Amino acid sequence: MTSKALDAGIASIGKRAKALDADIHKYGVQALLHAETHNDPRKLDNLLKALGKAHRAEAFKLWVSAFSPIVWNGDGAIGMHKEKNKKGEANAKYVPFNVLGADAIPFWDFTVENKGKALTLEAMKKIVAALDAKLTKAIEADLIADNENIEEMREFARKCAQLAA
Repeated sequence: MTSKALDAGIASIGKRAKALDADIHKYGVQALLHAETHNDPRKLDNLLKALGKAHRAEAFKLWVSAFSPIVWNGDGAIGMHKEKNKKGEANAKYVPFNVLGADAIPFWDFTVENKGKALTLEAMKKIVAALDAKLTKAIEADLIADNENIEEMREFARKCAQLAA
């Protein structure tokens, strides 16, 4: 293989990897939303199983667990922690769904050593500031749920941005 061909191959891998990272994140967020809406984590499990060997499956699992009650057990089976145990007491392992937070922090930032960055006020402000852009993208992609008032959504995003400023 020539040096030029090797360089071209490396550049191609880089472009495809970035696109695939973005797709994994995008569909991971959508699978989290599906799990929250339908109480069904199987789409996340399917996405995990679809990841190639080089696509940081453990980081993906940590990311899911940081933003939802969804976990994989030692045998690789997916499940969801309940908010309360059978006695009605709070379950310390329960993590509520936070799809917006998951969207703001990509899965590849999660490792065993760093289970994600601690949430700060500055990070929250960035998340809130991104609401309007995310709404615009959702409108353009026709991804607004039926019966939702887009103008009310815009007003909400505007008020959040004002609070964050």
